[in-house]
Amino acid sequence: MTAETPDKSDKAALRQWRRAFGIALTGVFAGVPWQIERVQPVFNIEVRSA
Repeated sequence: MTAETPDKSDKAALRQWRRAFGIALTGVFAGVPWQIERVQPVFNIEVRSA
């Protein structure tokens, strides 16, 4: 493992931390007059050269 390429356990731990952080923020922003939408990852983007 190098600093640039985390292994699977590092990625899983980071994903769990982000999930917990997002859930905590949901409670913080409950009752505000605006809405937070979850951003979906974009996959299979077709890149075309000019």
